[in-house]
Amino acid sequence: MSKKRITPATDYLLEDEPCYLLTELNRTIAGKRKRVRTFTVVRGDKLSEYIEVLKRSNRDEFRIIGGGRYPNGRIWIEHTVAELRAIAENMKAWDKRELAGVDRIKP
Repeated sequence: MSKKRITPATDYLLEDEPCYLLTELNRTIAGKRKRVRTFTVVRGDKLSEYIEVLKRSNRDEFRIIGGGRYPNGRIWIEHTVAELRAIAENMKAWDKRELAGVDRIKP
């Protein structure tokens, strides 16, 4: 039987906080499609999630990893909330065709 972890939520976020993961996903909330940005931050030795509901979006979903876990369960972090937020904002301007190295992507 797999061991599932429940990550507690938080109602505030600090820009200089260590950030384990940032995700931007398209979700249905109250019957409407919304873009949800989730920051998984480190508080003490535990992970905690902060969720922002953004405007509607049809962009591709993505995850930006800011850290990881050692085999013994300890967490290591390489980025802050501000750094991962800046990476996410920069990704919006990326051209998928250029990244893929193709002249055109067929729908």
